[in-house]
Amino acid sequence: SERSYKVFINPSVSDVLCTATAEALAMGKFVVCADHPSNDFFREFPNCLTYKTPEDFVARVKEAMEGDPLPLTPEQQYSLSWEAATQRFMRYSDLDQLLKTKKKKKQNNNNNNNEKKPPPSPRSIPEMVDSGLAFAHYCLTGNEFLRLCTGAIPGTRDYGKQHSKDLHLLPPLVENPVYG
Repeated sequence: SERSYKVFINPSVSDVLCTATAEALAMGKFVVCADHPSNDFFREFPNCLTYKTPEDFVARVKEAMEGDPLPLTPEQQYSLSWEAATQRFMRYSDLDQLLKTKKKKKQNNNNNNNEKKPPPSPRSIPEMVDSGLAFAHYCLTGNEFLRLCTGAIPGTRDYGKQHSKDLHLLPPLVENPVYG
């Protein structure tokens, strides 16, 4: 018979945004994890119970075992999606700012061809490498063929109706809408 669990314990302080923790929260489980900067993202979820001391740990586990996890709001469900994670990655990598800046400069150049503008300040090599890697990650994770070439399991990029029911996620057409 299938056994249902409602608590996920992750004592690690070295995972830095652990995928297993995100999956447990997305499935509506309690997560007991260390009060540590690597777990800052998860604190916004009501089912995330953090501890500082061994005594706190025991209290959080007891709290989880005695209570019931709260259902996630649609916003919380979305923030645990790959799309939201990619958007956060783009925002924190400043790649979106780079793309917006280039677009504005192009528009300004088209509007004011006679004005002289100072040359753009040179970007450091590490910034250019980081931006390039961020863009490559964004492109690779969004293309099924490239995902398959890098070893991904076929059909795992987007989840189906049954998977959304099992994990209590938004329906696939809400998560990945088809336009047109």
